[in-house]
Amino acid sequence: MIRQRLAAAMKTYTVAHLGCGGRGTDHVRALAACKPRLKLAALCDLDSGRLNAASASIGGGPAPYTDVDAMLAKEKPDIFSFCTQPNTRLALVEAGVRHGVKGIVMEKPMALSVQDARTLCRTADKAGVKLVVSHQHKYGKHWQKVREIVASGKLGRVRTIHATSLGWMQHYATHLIDYSMWLNDYSPVVKVAGHIHGRDHFATWESHPSPGYFMGHMVFANGVHGYVECGTFTPEQEPGISFWMNAGATVVGTEGIARVIVGRGWEAVTRDGVFSGHDASFDGVKDSIPLHLEVADWLDDEARLHSCRGELACHGFEVMMAICLSGLEHKPVDLPLSRNDDVTARMLAEVPA
Repeated sequence: MIRQRLAAAMKTYTVAHLGCGGRGTDHVRALAACKPRLKLAALCDLDSGRLNAASASIGGGPAPYTDVDAMLAKEKPDIFSFCTQPNTRLALVEAGVRHGVKGIVMEKPMALSVQDARTLCRTADKAGVKLVVSHQHKYGKHWQKVREIVASGKLGRVRTIHATSLGWMQHYATHLIDYSMWLNDYSPVVKVAGHIHGRDHFATWESHPSPGYFMGHMVFANGVHGYVECGTFTPEQEPGISFWMNAGATVVGTEGIARVIVGRGWEAVTRDGVFSGHDASFDGVKDSIPLHLEVADWLDDEARLHSCRGELACHGFEVMMAICLSGLEHKPVDLPLSRNDDVTARMLAEVPA
């Protein structure tokens, strides 16, 4: 038994990655750092310039492709990782399943509709494929520290979690919702109320359609209340922090408060005193390494569930869409959603300026 466990721990899984833009190259560099657990066998991008640059960033090595089906058919990887636009992800999950991969890692948001999010989760689950969505901030030391403080009970009973980002909804909201659930021990969200307005960014971010301002009130099954804000009117976490790093979460308990700031660190006031740490901030490569290594652990052992597994991401995506639906209909919405509204299509047609 011990020898079997040691053999499993040393097993190497091959990875093929699609998408070599900025965030995609973060994944490439993270995957290259996961040796010997993971071997990055192949890279794919329609743009050969980006493909070559991503390969050069790790000193070369992976086989280059410009066709994803050709890559998956020839390389037969254990894991298929991709960083593409949201409207392509269901088709890519289907491609991964068709080519027999064991695990899939994708970026967020996982889809543009609840129907597609549920379908890609069902598709992967039916095929026995481990599905992971890249909500990787939680591996950062500053996020880990705040979760440690919350879990220790030093804040007393958690009352509220307020998560914000100056960045837009489709870029950031599922991050913030996922981390709010994570900080609350993954108690599910059972009801939301929301507000959305502003049309300017529908054209600016056509691939990630987002209202100018997104605000949601989440009620968790355990009684904790969560608040999430993205875009215009969202308060800064700290002045002077760059736009995409000006995000984070504040946890308020009956005996203290703890805050994580994506671009700066963390701070807390607990019954034991005042504490802070500014030695950690978001790192797109370093925070993605444990994301990918956890896939190998999950493939080794079914019981070692991934912290970013598809079922959690699907719930978070559904929460985001329910908040939008609430904003459109001006009433609270219960979870899970029992309707099949194309909320994104309705948002594009109905959101006021």
